[in-house]
Amino acid sequence: MPGLIRNHYYKIVSNLKILLIFIFLTGVSILIFSGGEEMPLFAFLCLSVIGFPFISSIGLRRNNNGKWNQYILSLPVKRCEIVKSVFATQAITILIGSMLSVILFLTSFLIHGFAFYRYIDVVLLFSTAIGISLIMNAIFLPISYLDSNDRTEAMSIISLIISVAIMLGLIAVINILIEKPTDMQLMIFATGNLVLSIAVFLISCSLTVSIYSKQDC
Repeated sequence: MPGLIRNHYYKIVSNLKILLIFIFLTGVSILIFSGGEEMPLFAFLCLSVIGFPFISSIGLRRNNNGKWNQYILSLPVKRCEIVKSVFATQAITILIGSMLSVILFLTSFLIHGFAFYRYIDVVLLFSTAIGISLIMNAIFLPISYLDSNDRTEAMSIISLIISVAIMLGLIAVINILIEKPTDMQLMIFATGNLVLSIAVFLISCSLTVSIYSKQDC
């Protein structure tokens, strides 16, 4: 598994390096020029927690029926391990993006003070962004293994739109059911949202294993 994950990162490293440099420069600019305002921090959160795994997923699955796929299949590993390594790679990418955002948020708070109205707002933002990223991958990855025409970019964009719509729908339902939720209720929602997103991600991994194991390559 670690060897497969390294192989996946070798495939996408050029795109991720460019994006990481952009994320770093964006973070420095936010610390210098934003004055600790909420919107730049929110934009950075979206860039690192959603945008970073989004680019990674495209790189992983682009040309999935080409030479790279033949190379992966030539390795002495089972197909289920290949799929699990792809999901593990994306999970690691989401974790890296989340850590980058945590570092920027804490640094901004130390320099400029706490920018948000309540601490729970930060928890909700992170829960929502991570949830979107997990659901996006849960939708995109199994579909990419079913697709034989290499429409990676189109499918990834559609998956992102669907995941954002799902998350906004959940938030809307909560706002309808609970007119003025307390901090504890919001914390329960954030935790439940994260748990459900992880569960969907893991179920998607099992589904993708089943799909890929039945394919002839």
